[in-house]
Amino acid sequence: MIRRTSSGACRAACTAVLGGALLTMPASADTPSDTLVIGEVLDNFLTLDPAEIGEVLPGIVIENICDPLIFMGYDEPANLVPGLAESWEVSEDGRTYTFKIRDGLTFPSGNPVRAEDAAWSIHRKLKLGFGDAIGLTEWGFTAEEAEEQFQATDEYTLTVNAPDVFSPDLFLLAVFTSDDALVLDKEFLEPKAVDGDFANGYLKTNTACYGPFTLGTYRPGEIIVLDAIDDYFRHPIEIERVVLQHIPEATAQRLALERNDIDVATRVAPSDLDAIEANPDLRLVNILRHRLQYFSLNQKREVFNDPKVVEAFKYLVDYEGMEETVMRNLAVSRQAFVPIGAFGAIPEDDEPYSLDIEKAKALLAEAGHPDGFEVTMQVPTRFPYPDIAQHIQSNAAQAGITINLEPLEYSVVTQRERGREHDIALKGWGADYPDANAMATRHAWNPDNRDEAQLTQSPAWRTGYDTGHLSDLVMEARQERDAEKRAQMYEEMQREVLASSPIVYIFQRYTNIGVHERVKEYKLNTFRRFWAATVKE
Repeated sequence: MIRRTSSGACRAACTAVLGGALLTMPASADTPSDTLVIGEVLDNFLTLDPAEIGEVLPGIVIENICDPLIFMGYDEPANLVPGLAESWEVSEDGRTYTFKIRDGLTFPSGNPVRAEDAAWSIHRKLKLGFGDAIGLTEWGFTAEEAEEQFQATDEYTLTVNAPDVFSPDLFLLAVFTSDDALVLDKEFLEPKAVDGDFANGYLKTNTACYGPFTLGTYRPGEIIVLDAIDDYFRHPIEIERVVLQHIPEATAQRLALERNDIDVATRVAPSDLDAIEANPDLRLVNILRHRLQYFSLNQKREVFNDPKVVEAFKYLVDYEGMEETVMRNLAVSRQAFVPIGAFGAIPEDDEPYSLDIEKAKALLAEAGHPDGFEVTMQVPTRFPYPDIAQHIQSNAAQAGITINLEPLEYSVVTQRERGREHDIALKGWGADYPDANAMATRHAWNPDNRDEAQLTQSPAWRTGYDTGHLSDLVMEARQERDAEKRAQMYEEMQREVLASSPIVYIFQRYTNIGVHERVKEYKLNTFRRFWAATVKE
């Protein structure tokens, strides 16, 4: 193992304000045995409010600070495990769900965790009406009826009156394991409200909920520190804190892992895989995520309103070629919007597009663009987005299309796409649970394509994709209790979206994580990272 005594990464990662005290670790030492130090990319933090978060890493952080009513299983994500709700029942008519909240839990403020907090947390999400409320509104919940739909019927009983009859397992998995069911401290937060914002301003940089960790240091783009609580109800926590250090480059993370500056490298480039696997002090964790990479053609731009232009772009990607080169061991080709491994996904070999420059040129000519046109692609600066963008740019040039690449921080690309301000945006999107419904409600559902609708958590809306009857089919599918029929409905959706959507899906990502052997247990699955279950030597 290589050890170095002068590391900027270590100085930043191992010196932080922790609980009011300054912790300093010598640069030549291993990371502390009571601290999990993770290399991450901390450039996409817009808020910590569970009612507003729409980005991946902020969601991961909050899910390690705030517990939901129901957990996903550590090893089997589709398994429902009691969380802040120790039990639940479903009425015979399938319309009423009754949750029993655990007695004896307290927020960091000292206030008890009650059913009233759970109900209020959902009420505020609906009433604030940010894009992330789509996880509730898509099931028929509304701000106007929130108090009737979510009621604290006694101190530890939450009653949910569903707007319709759904498959109970799907409904519980989709809503109550997610950030829609995180429980905030009502009594503490209400005085923090400003102009009726339900303390949204306060929660942009603070937290107030029950979970395995509390927020210590919060400096996005530099460092985030979480401190473990005492007496976590689920199991003992063997570490005292988690330090997330901003190290945006994959190779820099690998070197920091080798130098003992960090315990976990979350960005691993293909060029670093062999080095990690060859190092006896490191191990590689590899999981196929339910996360897709795509580029979206904004149909608010006239040129992308022609289906032939949209189709042409789908022939400008060398899906298999990039899978074997720049995305080797990072992703598999995936053209459908439902990830491999989810209920209802079409087979991997049932995807129609491949690189065909001549086909693309013919389609562009039919659309009245024989000489192409010029557009701009917003590209996140971190790997592998620039490499993917240059590939698409090169192929498009051969078909006569000039794509100007605009490198931006990922959060800025997200903001541009949310505001429908892009020509082409290169992005990623992940499902929250292993069912086609998780992606269908974002990529095949856009019931109101007006700018005023502000369905910013729907990539279909962001890119101006008028999904038409597909929006109704999405709603019908999740009410279908026959699994085979429901799967057929999702297959129909995928084939139609493949043909008509201005979103060009290209890859399904692996999670490649480098872990130091001093970390004896680092738990994660396709959807969650469980830092509270970490065991270090």
